[in-house]
Amino acid sequence: MTRKPHFFAFCSERVAARNAMSHIAYVLAVTFAMELACSAQTATPSASASDSPQTLKSLWSVHTQPTLHDALEPGIGFSFVFDGRTIGPSSPPGIDVTIKEEDDARETAFRHDSGLVVIRRSRSFPRFDAVEYTLRFKNKSDSSVELPILESVKALDLSFRGLPGEDVSVVSCGGGGADSKFPPKDYALSRTSLGSTGRLTLSSDEGYPSSNKMPFFFVENQALGAGIYVAIGWTGNWHATIQADPADATLSIQGGMPDLHIRLRPGEEISGPTVLVGCYEGPLENGVNAVRRLIRERYTPSVAGRSLIAPIMYTTWFHVGAELDEKMAHALVDAAADIGQEIFEVDAGWYKGTPYSPYWDMRNTWPAISNPLGNWELGEERSRFPSGLEHLAEYVRSKGMQFGLWFELERVGPKSLLANEHPDWVIKYKKGWGMADFGDPVVQDYFCKILDRYIRTLKLAYIRWDCNLHAIDRYWATQDTPDRRGISEIRHVEGIRRVEQFIRDRHPNVILESCASGGRRIDLATLQHRHTTWISDATAGASIIRFHLEGLNHFIPGSRQLVAFAPHQKTFTKPDFVFPDIDCQCCFAGAFGTAGKLHLWPEEMKRRAREHVAVYKKLRRFLDDDVYLLVPQSQTLDTWAAWQFHDPQTGEGFVQAFRIESGDQTNKIVLKGLDANSEYQCTDPYTDDTFTASGAELSTVGIEFNLPMNSSRVVMYRRT
Repeated sequence: MTRKPHFFAFCSERVAARNAMSHIAYVLAVTFAMELACSAQTATPSASASDSPQTLKSLWSVHTQPTLHDALEPGIGFSFVFDGRTIGPSSPPGIDVTIKEEDDARETAFRHDSGLVVIRRSRSFPRFDAVEYTLRFKNKSDSSVELPILESVKALDLSFRGLPGEDVSVVSCGGGGADSKFPPKDYALSRTSLGSTGRLTLSSDEGYPSSNKMPFFFVENQALGAGIYVAIGWTGNWHATIQADPADATLSIQGGMPDLHIRLRPGEEISGPTVLVGCYEGPLENGVNAVRRLIRERYTPSVAGRSLIAPIMYTTWFHVGAELDEKMAHALVDAAADIGQEIFEVDAGWYKGTPYSPYWDMRNTWPAISNPLGNWELGEERSRFPSGLEHLAEYVRSKGMQFGLWFELERVGPKSLLANEHPDWVIKYKKGWGMADFGDPVVQDYFCKILDRYIRTLKLAYIRWDCNLHAIDRYWATQDTPDRRGISEIRHVEGIRRVEQFIRDRHPNVILESCASGGRRIDLATLQHRHTTWISDATAGASIIRFHLEGLNHFIPGSRQLVAFAPHQKTFTKPDFVFPDIDCQCCFAGAFGTAGKLHLWPEEMKRRAREHVAVYKKLRRFLDDDVYLLVPQSQTLDTWAAWQFHDPQTGEGFVQAFRIESGDQTNKIVLKGLDANSEYQCTDPYTDDTFTASGAELSTVGIEFNLPMNSSRVVMYRRT
């Protein structure tokens, strides 16, 4: 395969301008392609291209000497097409670049007199061998100048040279839908070998960043024992292509927003994806723990200035929904408090216009809870909550829990108050539900006021922000003109960010959750603005939940992954019924919550749930520490599974083994990350039984687990 020489092709182009307009475009393209090199400082003639202050490598500080960092070719890290010509990612010597240094960031502006300004804001994380950068494009021309089309923006455009190309693979992960069959495609890990001249494209769809694939992946050169982790922060559609070419020993990684084709108006500015790239040496688990630590430290919002602790939450949606009324709510609050829940969240169906509807009758329940969306100003449905939600919230707090509430702001019912009073705020696609135009600052202000009002009056501590529109990108497409393709998506994403930031600034004690018919809205930018994520609506099976957590824990900390034990009431009709312990224990690698009709659970079932919650409270402090998948994620049930969470600073952690349907009753699970020369006290958190073993023994021989089918055991350990 012949490699297209697009990195340097434009640098040699000498095309005369045919008229004044094309001359402006030509000068712009040449100037940007030459990577302007000075502002307050001028690059010295003797400096290498990689030392130029505008190159990505000059920003990417490392505390080690990672192999792939050394192999990075000089360049600005991004590229785009302007008036049909590719600009970037190469950075030959040039003349002007403006650099603004801040406390923890650098802003580099590539400017030209004719109008277009590209601003790259970057942060370096040397301790993690990583760099983050975000692009903005601004038209600073006067009103008489019409700039050419900006398109094919690759916010991520990196090349590495001098690498063996035959042994390159990509580790990616399925997105977060609601696949309820085993094995689910959701959060399924896959390793794809690029082989000879191979390439792999990853992408999202429907306007949700994690609807198809997670916007996180690893690229490994196994011959070198080195890799790269990549995370994309864009709460819309994205794509990434990874290509290895053994013939010239190169690796390229490109990605960004697909289908962007836009002519910026004078004074207009647009934002693009955030890109995070880091290097690691050794096996995949080293990259896994590097990116998890980085997300924990730099991409996790605090709660009233404190670090996030995995919330233990009861939600009223599963098997309750619009059946909820004041009497049932009080019974559920009592039951949730009794088993140790910390947050009580009232989910969909609480607002004005939502009639009683049996949960099992989803054909009628779904329209019942959806058609009134947009009645936010009317408050709660008083026929079901005669004393009001304020009374219920006080009752929740009287039981030692905090109160949370569900909102779906973007979907608008056709007969709702919002649709009738402000039809110009609603984007329509075919028939049915509309979408609130979050690109409109007036709409953003409206929802800021709505959320602020409910937070203040109900003293909310938790907000579940959901979005169940099938394909929001189709709504965006109805608003875009041929020369403005992508602008509606950009403005919508920017609007979401503004409302999130308003809540965090005004109410720093409120936990924000991301939800979109499951885990379809998980990306780096969302993680930076919301505290936790609902990862899937498929909550019915222990093996599915465990499978999900095995996959997603490769990319984000466990405390950010909200799951729930939600048994259907049909399973506990007998007074002596007790669910299998594994149904709760499968949730221990995430933020473990509950759902369903708790008040109807048999007493023994409540007692067991209370015990599992108490054990989980001992374990959850480790969920953001290092993780090791001790048995690979399996596509079959005839297997064992095991994970380990380990705090390398204290030498503490826990290991959990599962025997699913394997014919082997015993299995020795070998631990990782331990000090071979230390002794460890190992404890069963249910029985307090203990034993002592050396780090060498635990790391070579392991712990022998003897389990019946479909069961699990947890062992906590600490260095003595």
